Amino acid sequence: MVNVDFITMEQATNSSNFAALDPEVLEQARVSRDRRFDGRFYVAVLTTGIYCRPICPARMPRRENVRLFASAAGAAAAGYRPCRRCRPEYAPGTDAPSTELVGRAMARIESGWLDHESPSELAGHFGISRRHLDRLFQEVVGATPNDVARTRRLHAARRLLDVDGLTLSEIALAAGFPSYRTFDRELRQVYGLSPGQLRKDPRPQARSAVNKLQIRLTQPYDWVHWLGFMRSRSIEGIEQVDGDSYQRTTEQGFLKINRINMTVVSVEFTNHEGALAEDYQQVKKLLDADAPVATIEARLVDAGLGIVARQPGLRVPGCWDRFELAVRAIVGQQVSVAGARTVLGRIVRRFGTERSDGKYNFPSPEQLAQAETIDLNMPRSRANSLIALSRQVAEGDLDLSGDIEAVKQQLLDLPGIGPWTVGYIAMRALGDPDAMPHNDLALVNAWKTLSDQPLMEAAKQWQPWRAYAAMHLWSHQS
Repeated sequence: MVNVDFITMEQATNSSNFAALDPEVLEQARVSRDRRFDGRFYVAVLTTGIYCRPICPARMPRRENVRLFASAAGAAAAGYRPCRRCRPEYAPGTDAPSTELVGRAMARIESGWLDHESPSELAGHFGISRRHLDRLFQEVVGATPNDVARTRRLHAARRLLDVDGLTLSEIALAAGFPSYRTFDRELRQVYGLSPGQLRKDPRPQARSAVNKLQIRLTQPYDWVHWLGFMRSRSIEGIEQVDGDSYQRTTEQGFLKINRINMTVVSVEFTNHEGALAEDYQQVKKLLDADAPVATIEARLVDAGLGIVARQPGLRVPGCWDRFELAVRAIVGQQVSVAGARTVLGRIVRRFGTERSDGKYNFPSPEQLAQAETIDLNMPRSRANSLIALSRQVAEGDLDLSGDIEAVKQQLLDLPGIGPWTVGYIAMRALGDPDAMPHNDLALVNAWKTLSDQPLMEAAKQWQPWRAYAAMHLWSHQS
């Protein structure tokens, strides 16, 4: 019988608080191989030293021989190896932690932040000590930030080993390892096999200028909405949406995304020498592929945004290039989506680089920094904002890949850029899940159809997922 002081089975499917779950609920989920719990906890088997997803098809271990963990990193830190049958590296994105600070830190780690910076610097970013950050992670995730980062790299490498056409050195780089030697050593330690042995087909693959990958999407995922969002904002000469496919030009060549099924998309993009890891992560951000959307939506519904339940799986579409998205945001000030699209098309044809295939590369900061106000064919103040942004980026005074809060403040300091523009850029380019352009007229009007409460006041209850609330309100309004 389930203890009423704990979360029940139905509540547990939308809970991010592992510690509050009744052991009987978890045991029921494990024994029944309940797919709703896939990625929400992990089962370590004491007799084999292996940890599995709760849906693992292997022979069911006895209850006294298992130990449950809130995260794959926690199981790995305790000395368990990932199962080669259920492949924990392919589990859906885990639930968002129950504390906002840990959630934000986890998002940075998942983006590869600790591949280049130290845990002490991560802690300093949040104004706490490394010891305190480690303690919070142990309480919520069951592992330290370093443990989480190591597991992320290992899982990314294991997935990429299933991809044709990538050398082992490229995989090491893309997964975030500092060197091939470290990559080789850690895979041998964890999997007991060399990277070459772990490949499905160890024979050398033909090299290609095009990377072909598959990306799994956390569920649910509203692909129709994501594709429609991208279609309505596509820039002629840059982007194209056909059927179930999105494609666009890139500085290196092209990017193409096709849906294979409800949970997997195929991605092709032209090889960018030395930046495979960054390109791979940027595609995932464009798709918002790893969002713990079931948890996000449950929290928003609990916080009074009932419309979320009507359209599950909405994502916050990211971008391929942060500067391009910032330009889109400025052009989109106080105009319709269609109007902004028209202006952006003109800017691309006037300042972009035409290619041999008749398409264009989006103008660089250097190209737009040389523009004259009159050439941009938009209100003078808006044109001046765009030129100021371009000059700041071109001269290196503004790094759009830097600290989110610092970037937001720098953007606000530019002429003609206010909270709406910064909120939109933070949502889609900076990856801030709590950003929201509160003074957006469509958001305000959508909320008025649902409540008399002021939007700003209601939005406090939606933290730290206000970007997702905005997507649902926009969809509701349309």
